[in-house]
Amino acid sequence: MLSLKRWRRCRDRLRRCARSSIRESSRSCAGLGIEQLSVFGLPPVEFVNLAADLGCQCISAGLTALPYNPHGYRAYSLRDDSNLRREMKAAMPIAVS
Repeated sequence: MLSLKRWRRCRDRLRRCARSSIRESSRSCAGLGIEQLSVFGLPPVEFVNLAADLGCQCISAGLTALPYNPHGYRAYSLRDDSNLRREMKAAMPIAVS
């Protein structure tokens, strides 16, 4: 299971890389998106935050976590959890109807 401290270190490293890449190329990855498969079970709100931190405008998300979860993130279901759906919408910069 990925500890919170380790997760934060990874997140901070990704942010630093994204910032330096943006400065070097003076472009963000606005035309790029991140697939749900690429984040290995990361919960949806954290996934939205990661994509935003990296400057990506698009993600692909499923209603439930994928079975492959090497970091031990908690299981989730956007289908069954209305609070999680509300949190995910709030995390997105553009409201989804």
